Formats: sequence, C-alpha cells, structure tokens
Amino acid sequence: MKKSLLTIIILFVPVIVMATASEKRVALIIGNAAYQSMPLQNTLNDARAMEKALRECDFQIIRELDAGRSSMRKSIRKFGEKIKDVGVGLFYYAGHALQVRGENYLVPIGASVFAEDEVMDECLRASSVVRKMESAGNRLNILILDACRNNPFRSFRSTAQGLAEMHAPAGTIIQYATAKGSVASDQDENRQNGLYTSKLLNHILTPGLEVRKMFSLVREEVYLASNKDQLPWEANSMMGCDFYFRPLLADGSTTIIKPKPQLSQQTGALRIKTSPSSAEVYVNNSYKGQTPQEISGLNSGEVRVRVQKDGYKTVFQNTRITTGKLSILKIILDPKKTTGSLYVKPENARIRIMNIRERFYQGIELVPGKYHLEITKEGMKPITNGFK
Repeated sequence: MKKSLLTIIILFVPVIVMATASEKRVALIIGNAAYQSMPLQNTLNDARAMEKALRECDFQIIRELDAGRSSMRKSIRKFGEKIKDVGVGLFYYAGHALQVRGENYLVPIGASVFAEDEVMDECLRASSVVRKMESAGNRLNILILDACRNNPFRSFRSTAQGLAEMHAPAGTIIQYATAKGSVASDQDENRQNGLYTSKLLNHILTPGLEVRKMFSLVREEVYLASNKDQLPWEANSMMGCDFYFRPLLADGSTTIIKPKPQLSQQTGALRIKTSPSSAEVYVNNSYKGQTPQEISGLNSGEVRVRVQKDGYKTVFQNTRITTGKLSILKIILDPKKTTGSLYVKPENARIRIMNIRERFYQGIELVPGKYHLEITKEGMKPITNGFK
C-alpha cells in the first residue's frame, strides 16, 4: 500500500510585509424581507448597513431591496458586467435561501412554491452568481450569504436544512452565516441586525485587518454569541495578494502597511497554513477557524494542533509556542484513500495480483488504481486480465 506523505515545517520569522493598494471595487447588495410567509425582521437593516460600510471602503454599490426574481436576475447581470477585469467584486445577500437536491437557491419576494420541484422555476440558483464572478476575470471575488434561515414555504418542507456547500473557483471566497445543514439567527443581541452581519460590521471598517483574519474573527464571535449554536463557515480559494477592506496606509502614500501580529511579552502566536486551504484548525481541542489562520495570545509551551478537512486525513501535531514570537506551521494534507473489496470465482483457483506484493485473498481491500490479475486452475485455460 502506498504510504501517506505528511510534510510539516516550523519556522520562526519576523513579520514585515508591504503591498501596493488602490483598485476598483464593485458590490451587489440584495436584502429581502417582505415574504408573504415567514417575513424577516432585520435583513433590510443588514443590507443598508452593509451598503454604508462598503461605500466607506470605496466600493461602487448596486443595491436591491425586497427584490423579485426578475429584479434579482437583472441586478446580477449588471453586476457581472461591472466586475469584468476589475480588482474586487463582492456579492452580499440577506434573506431566505434553501437547498434542494444539493443546489442552493436564493428566494425572491413573490416566489410561489407549492412543491419542491417548483423551486428552480420560482427561485434563483446561488451558483449563477458564482458563475458570473468566475467569468469576470478579476483577481478576487467575495460572496457573503447571510441566508441560512428556515424554509419559508409552508406548503412543503425540504428534507435538507440550511445550505449546501458550493465550490469556490480560483480567486473566490464564499462566506456562509452558518455551517452547512444549519440555520442562522435573524437577530443579534440588539435586535437590529442578523447575528452574522452584526459581527461582520464590527470588523469590516478596521484599518489594516486582512480579509481572512477578519472572517476568522467574525466566525469566532458569532459562535460564542450564539452559545455555540451557529458556526459560520467558508469555501476559500483566494490567491495572490492579501486584501483589506480598509487598508492601513502609510502617510501620504498609497502603500499598504501590513501590521505586525500582536505579540505580547507574555504570549506567542501561531500561523497555520495548509495545502489545500480551508481546513478546520483546533488548538488544544479548541476550534480556531479555517486555514490560513493566525492565532495570537497563546501561552508559551507545547500545544496540540489538529487540522481536518473533508476528504483528507486528519493531522495531529504538537508544536512549541515561544513567548514574543510567531511560529509558522505549514501542513500538506494527504487525501483519504477509499478502498474496495475484490472477490474472484472460482474460489479454489490460484489467483495472483501481479503488480502488488500482498498475497490475494477473497475480499482483499484495494485502493483505487490499475491491477493485473492472473487466474489459473487445473483443467481450465489460464486467464490474465487487467482491471481498475
């Protein structure tokens, strides 16, 4: 059997990074509330607050409130045209959404659905927004769905709760207000915004806060504020340079200064990167977000790190935290090997798999691949065959 490969590198480095600034930004904001069944209280507040914040971050805004299907389609088409070859595109949606047979649908105002098979005719595929973003050719797209609320159609109840995972094309971050198959809260502590959006608004205007770190902070705050009932998640295929909603600029310059991590004289920090990214990180069994992830305020000494991602083998690693220093942990995740069982008849024949060392036995487990089989039995013509 092929042995799995695990590569772990630990470095201690000083952190000073410079980047260049100033690029065109376009955002489409849709907030839907006035549903005939199960109207929402705070989604229009969410949409307006996001518009205000994104304008302060130099985004050009396209906004739709209480939009029907036709209006949503037109605004998505307009958005797709405006983000072609620009720097950053952002789509924000607050409203009802649901999944049917693994496909996510945004629910327009006025949608009339009496059976599950009617959803695709009345609602809008979330993947259509992702496709528009992918075809635009810009360096970064961000999709934020504060939308994982209960199915608004009383006439039927989908068997799948919450939203399904969507593939994030290269250069795309998809943010979900809560984990797949779960439902998000429509109220924060002040009853003015959805819980996820309220925590996002707390950080989006912070100068010098890199986008991946920002979403990590939002994730942690939502999780704690919901008494661990709501855990935001993401699909992240971001590439190239860092991104700041509000860059920290050097005086009189368009140069972005990436701030040093907050390292005190009493604690240390740990930066964890994985290939592939978007793996879940636990330190001493405490969830810390998805990679790439930077964790500060760690006490000096040895910590236990667990990294896991669907379809890949979980990695456990002890690493040492040094006071006043940043440790970097780079991990290559090895895919899980699915196996199949092989049975051959007649069972009393002599059976050999020529290209592996292991002796054949009925029900032998094999990983996916090509195998050369030889079957011989007295009185029968020998059989040689290849199979996968």
